[in-house]
Order: sequence, then C-alpha cells, then structure tokens
Amino acid sequence: LPIYETLVGSEPFRQRHVEKAKQLLAEAGYKGEPVVLMGPTDIAMLNANAVITAQNLKDAGVNVDLQMMDWGTLSTRQQKKDKPGDGSPGWNLYFTAAPGTMWHTPLTNFALATPCDGKNWNGWTCDEEMEKIRVSFLTAPSPEAQKQVAERLQARFYEVMPFVSLGQ
Repeated sequence: LPIYETLVGSEPFRQRHVEKAKQLLAEAGYKGEPVVLMGPTDIAMLNANAVITAQNLKDAGVNVDLQMMDWGTLSTRQQKKDKPGDGSPGWNLYFTAAPGTMWHTPLTNFALATPCDGKNWNGWTCDEEMEKIRVSFLTAPSPEAQKQVAERLQARFYEVMPFVSLGQ
C-alpha cells in the first residue's frame, strides 16, 4: 500500500508555545469560560492524555473543567450536541483512539469527513472545502495523484483542525 504520510502544514504545531497559545486565545476572544474536557478513567493511555492536556491548557490560561468518567459514560456522552454548562452533558474536548487501519487513507479516516450535514463524527466540523478535497482522493488517477491530494488535504486540515492527532 502507498504511504500518504506528510508533514505539510504541521510545522507550527510540532513544539509547545505557551505564550503564543495565550496570545491566540486572547485574539479569539477567550474570556475564561470553562472548557469541559472529558477523560476516561479506565483506559490508561487516554487518561494520561486528558490529564496532561488539562495541565497544558491551564498553563495557557484556559479555565479547564476536567471531567473524568468511565469509557462507557464518555462514549455515550460524546454523542451529545448539548452546549456545555452547569448540569449539561455538553463537552468541548475528549480523548479517544482508533485502530491504525481506520486512519490509513482519507476515505477510511472517518474523522476527516467534514460535510455540513451534522451527521459526521463528534465535533461535527463543517468545512465543505476540506470535504471536497477528501472525496477527490477517490478519483485521483494514480498513487502519485493520491499523495498530492493527501498533501492538499493535510494543509487544509491544519487550517480547520477538526481534531488533534497525538500519535500514529
């Protein structure tokens, strides 16, 4: 199978920049609202990611509401589209994982689907441009053309950021 891995667009995200994060949060109008981060207590890798991310967000000045729960509760709650707030099941961030084969191509990577119909993956990112690029992978006439599509898709991915991948 061809390898579509690319670093295109990832350069600004490969190092920790706390001061830049604070600046970008201020520019975006963040005013200290609680950010609900869900983490599972019963999957060690995801638990660690949630705890570390909560601290990194706090370091950047984010008011993190870290809510730890078992995986069954998290995986049910992640389907909710409720706005976060007191007594709400709504959320802003959570951690999950999937087998590598699901991420192999733009067509099997369900998290890359960004149609604006609200039926895509949790977070329901709407970006028709990214979706058009992703779907064009299907009709690319060669592995080389598919690689070019993958690079265009990744560049757009880093503009939209529908999710953050912490590994491969």
